[in-house]
Amino acid sequence: MSTIHHAVQAMVDNLTTKMTSGTPFTPEEQLLVSKAISALKDNETWEKAVVAVVEEHLDTATTSLTSAAASINTSTGVINAQASNLAMIPQMRDDVTKSVENVVPLVKQAVDSGNAIPSRVGVSVLGARDSSPIYNGSLRGSF
Repeated sequence: MSTIHHAVQAMVDNLTTKMTSGTPFTPEEQLLVSKAISALKDNETWEKAVVAVVEEHLDTATTSLTSAAASINTSTGVINAQASNLAMIPQMRDDVTKSVENVVPLVKQAVDSGNAIPSRVGVSVLGARDSSPIYNGSLRGSF
């Protein structure tokens, strides 16, 4: 049995070398391959072996596709959630702009009247008219 195995392996190695190098088969090699394939086709265990290999690959492919589909579904949910969050940005920008527009006149009024502005606002009353971004309007359009 091992002699047959070695002979078949030598033939396969020879044919593989010729196929990869682009060398055409001799008529004798073509006949030999044809007879070998015919003999294998007539063998019931050959068919079972081929079917088993194909089925295993199909099972592997099915598992991989199922896993990929689950990953896609998960990613779709995440993307949809992020898209919803991104859709809120224009409204948030408008809300911040309106808030700044409402606060700026109050700060200007406090600066003009000389009233002390709480330190948490971050504006010094002294020199506020010259350097304050709130007073001179340079904050507008920053949001």
